[in-house]
Amino acid sequence: MCFLQRRGGVWWYRRMVPARVRSFIGKREWRESLKTGEYDVAKRRSAPINARVEREFAEAERAAENPAVAAYKALQREAEERADRERRGVPWTDADEEGQDHYLIDKLEADERGERKLSPTERAVALALLNRNQNNGNPALPLSMLFDRYRSDRHIPDKSWMEYKRLLNIFTANLGGDPPANAVTTAHVRALKAALKTTVSERTKNVLRDETVQKLMNCLHAVFAWAVQEAGGGGALLLPVRLGSRSG
Repeated sequence: MCFLQRRGGVWWYRRMVPARVRSFIGKREWRESLKTGEYDVAKRRSAPINARVEREFAEAERAAENPAVAAYKALQREAEERADRERRGVPWTDADEEGQDHYLIDKLEADERGERKLSPTERAVALALLNRNQNNGNPALPLSMLFDRYRSDRHIPDKSWMEYKRLLNIFTANLGGDPPANAVTTAHVRALKAALKTTVSERTKNVLRDETVQKLMNCLHAVFAWAVQEAGGGGALLLPVRLGSRSG
């Protein structure tokens, strides 16, 4: 890993943000002090930071293709900016709130009038920022990002991930998009299982076997069980779904 730099006797983690994702990350360079002058300590401390940065870059790449993810990342970045202003003693004011709301409303109304068309991503971001105070101000993690974070945390091998990806594609198609993970209900899960039972395999050209359906439902159970565990540990995932058994 070549992202360590020593400045004034202290090691720093420094990494340039790829140009294509800077608008989602919100900066050109990622810098964090490792608070040590010892290389071995710095190297050890930089490992979890690098893993987090890799995840942020991957999510930013997905945001470039998925409006739901782009909206989440915009809300996340705004929350970080607000927190930074609080730390510096210059918190957001009511005037700041009103100014941003007017700007966003003007953009959306201009889009509706056809004066300045927004892309699906731009529109999703504008709507998310306008409704930023919903869900107690906590951005709702899209379902696809929940799967990605589960993969990252559990180190799912590529071959196994194909099954999870297959499940996610079927689920989001059945849901009509990539909804917030905490909006998924048991009714959605039942509908997914019913859809799986009528899904035709691309390889065999036959309806999925019961064992395959159960295997995919077990994948879903694993993701949501992990999410519930993370929420119980103080994480940001607050999911209403509780899969009591692996039968779905």
